[in-house]
Amino acid sequence: MARRVFVSVHDVAPAWVEEVRWLLRELDAIGARPRSLLVIRCHNGRDELRRCPELVELLQVEVANGSEIVLHGYTHARAWRWRGDPLTVARAALFAREVAEFVSLEWQE
Repeated sequence: MARRVFVSVHDVAPAWVEEVRWLLRELDAIGARPRSLLVIRCHNGRDELRRCPELVELLQVEVANGSEIVLHGYTHARAWRWRGDPLTVARAALFAREVAEFVSLEWQE
């Protein structure tokens, strides 16, 4: 029986373009495709994706090769206090701390 692994690469952002490039090469070497790339558009308010043509090109190649691009956050930083039900807040506090962006926004945001 063939085994399959789904690879999800988090925190793909201009600040880490070289690390992402390295990781994708390593994944290619073991045949880990397709994959899901969780992209941060504007990490901590700087290094916007649109100002990093190198990463945009890399993402375009990934999509052409079957990978999926997912928005992982606009800034990937907590905006305000955590909101939501107690379980959601507990998960944010335990696992995401200061990067729990979506748990700190109102639904409309």
